[in-house]
Amino acid sequence: MPPRAAPMAPRGPPFLSSSLDRYLERYWAVTFTLGSLAHDNMFMRHYVGWYCTRLKVADLEYHPYRQELREQLCTRSNTNLLPLLFVNQKLVGTLNDVRRLEETKKLKDALHFGFEWSTQVENEPRGLMRSAFGDETLFHSRYRGAPIAKPVVKLPGVHPFLKS
Repeated sequence: MPPRAAPMAPRGPPFLSSSLDRYLERYWAVTFTLGSLAHDNMFMRHYVGWYCTRLKVADLEYHPYRQELREQLCTRSNTNLLPLLFVNQKLVGTLNDVRRLEETKKLKDALHFGFEWSTQVENEPRGLMRSAFGDETLFHSRYRGAPIAKPVVKLPGVHPFLKS
């Protein structure tokens, strides 16, 4: 006779709220979307999941408070496009904004730290990083973006029978 599996603990009801602020207080990273935008949702989950950040997806298609949330999202973001990503109670933006952050190598910082490190020179991803707590004298570093793997052109010849 096979052993019995332990009974699962009962799950609580899902979190539903009519307040956008309640969602932002509860979750580090949350995206508001529609189920009919499956392609965009897949890309948003891919970008956020790549950096191992847990993402709460709030599907507004069948949400009981979809009208109230949609109005709050439009006023907060000044756009009616979905999906919208919020991290650390701040708006990151739509899928196009997330792609732009990824191209400039700033998405990881936005997802891990909840803010985009500002640079002194505009349109250049390199510059002095500002500290989150205003202690620049203790925090010296330069933002260089994500590491780029360069292809190996030729391995060094270290075999004892090879003559240089």
